[in-house]
Amino acid sequence: NTLDFVDVITKYDDIVVVVTGIPNGHILEGATLELFDTNSTAPPPPPEEDDAPADDSCESDDPDYDFKVALDGAKLALYWKVDGMALDAKLVKEGGGFAALGFSTDFFMPNSEAVIGQASGIMKYDMESKSMPQLKSAQTLRETSTVTGDMTEYKFVKDLKEDGEIEIFAEGDNIYLWAHGSGSLSYHGTNRGTLILDLSSCASTVKDLDPVSSSAIKTHGMLMIAAWAYF
Repeated sequence: NTLDFVDVITKYDDIVVVVTGIPNGHILEGATLELFDTNSTAPPPPPEEDDAPADDSCESDDPDYDFKVALDGAKLALYWKVDGMALDAKLVKEGGGFAALGFSTDFFMPNSEAVIGQASGIMKYDMESKSMPQLKSAQTLRETSTVTGDMTEYKFVKDLKEDGEIEIFAEGDNIYLWAHGSGSLSYHGTNRGTLILDLSSCASTVKDLDPVSSSAIKTHGMLMIAAWAYF
């Protein structure tokens, strides 16, 4: 029989672990874990439905592009296709302001590069530190254009491989940074993130850049406890 709710392990430093799955003998198949911090004032997220539809977020709704991925919900999305040795892409942002797509080798802003669209244009930048990005001396983007309205579109074509720049791979994992904000280029606050993305398949993995906290360490311990509980 399928059990929608199996067990709750609680009172381990205020971390609650909810385990769901299908029991098969002494093994729980398809097990999932939900973690709640009882000290948090935010309500826990609703449980996922068993028959949730497949995620179609990679299917582009613009015929000019092959793929689309939501970077920040409805606030920011990336559309793209690989055209020969170039990345043909656009950033679509809710409202006005700036939008940035960064290219990194280690998930961090320092020593990364970015394409940033704002009211003044779409340009390439060096991000040598966490301070304001600096315009690159060589501006090689092609077919740049901006569409304004309820949603702002920043379109550009960038060569995958350029001298002295981080290479973008047509197939395989690339590390991307993203950010957006209102007005001209400024501090993005929490409107930023990073992910690993394969341009050829849209396979992606979100990388959490939040600093490690004591709660994260306790959560890791609870995951180990929950995993061993069913063997």
